[in-house]
Amino acid sequence: AKIVNESDIHIVPTLNPDGFENSTKGICLGHHKGSGRHNGNLVDLNRAFPSWDDLAETKEQLMAKSEPEVAAVIDWIFSQPFVLSANFHDGAVVANYPWDDSHGPERERSISPDDATFIDLASLYATSHANMFQGVGLCHEDNFPGGITNGAEWYIVKGGMQDFNYLFSNCMELTIEVSCCKYPMESELQKHWNDNKESLLSYLEVVQGGVRGYVRDENGDPVPNAVIEVNGIQKNITTSYFGEYWRLLSAGKYCIRATSPDGSLLTEWVQITVTPMDSKKHVRVDFTLSSLGAENSVNTCDLELRVPVAPAAAPVKPASSPVPPQSGAQKIPVLEQLTIFLVFHVILLTSLRF
Repeated sequence: AKIVNESDIHIVPTLNPDGFENSTKGICLGHHKGSGRHNGNLVDLNRAFPSWDDLAETKEQLMAKSEPEVAAVIDWIFSQPFVLSANFHDGAVVANYPWDDSHGPERERSISPDDATFIDLASLYATSHANMFQGVGLCHEDNFPGGITNGAEWYIVKGGMQDFNYLFSNCMELTIEVSCCKYPMESELQKHWNDNKESLLSYLEVVQGGVRGYVRDENGDPVPNAVIEVNGIQKNITTSYFGEYWRLLSAGKYCIRATSPDGSLLTEWVQITVTPMDSKKHVRVDFTLSSLGAENSVNTCDLELRVPVAPAAAPVKPASSPVPPQSGAQKIPVLEQLTIFLVFHVILLTSLRF
């Protein structure tokens, strides 16, 4: 009940209805048309999302050059304060985490700024699964230690959805490979559900952890698009229309602060301790942006050697802010509502209530 009461859960049955309609039941391998990978325009949608090369473009520019299904998802992701998501594929049994894309050679890890957190997320899913954690002897010649893999270390994918979410929004996403067969028979579905049920529940509960809070100005009003920095992690997130933020982190000690959207105002660093993901406990830190700046706030970060001290360089920020409420809508305290989205056969998105 807590998952439903404290999380907004969005489920997309399929991102590629044309591909599903044209697929052949029982097909286990292949990239041909009958495999269901392609949409009505014969485009593989998990190679069709914006990538690193598109970071300078606006939402409208990204949508204009995308396939209809991809454009719809881009618009949706930019309009919601999603925190965590998963997209579900078939063809293997493994939890895959970013980066999928890489400028390096095949079979080498492509490490994101939140590598430790992604590894924890993937490991949580795999270890809660009936057999994914075994990593070997499940499908073909696959060998995934612990049942997880860095995307590029498996094989490089440019234009995948999980990289898009991490690059262009606050949302952290995994790709979950559910079955050795790309189009399993109906008779196998109950077993796949049983195998994944505890993993899905554990994954949904992850959003109750990390750090969250509000960013307000000196008048007490929420600050949309304020930037939340985690010292030493080169990935920033931004606040919602209501000034809320949620940030998932692996267990450990961190220093965080908030800055105004234009960077002119900032708070002092605050030191926090994040508990393990399966603890279902979060840290609450609210910030006030003042014209007096950091001089008017209290530094609780002791800057021990094990705590990163250099501000993150070249942060990645979402390209746009969430859609504000309609005229007359109340500014309600929704910090405890976390948003998750899941896309089956290609998502699970989550956001939180405060």
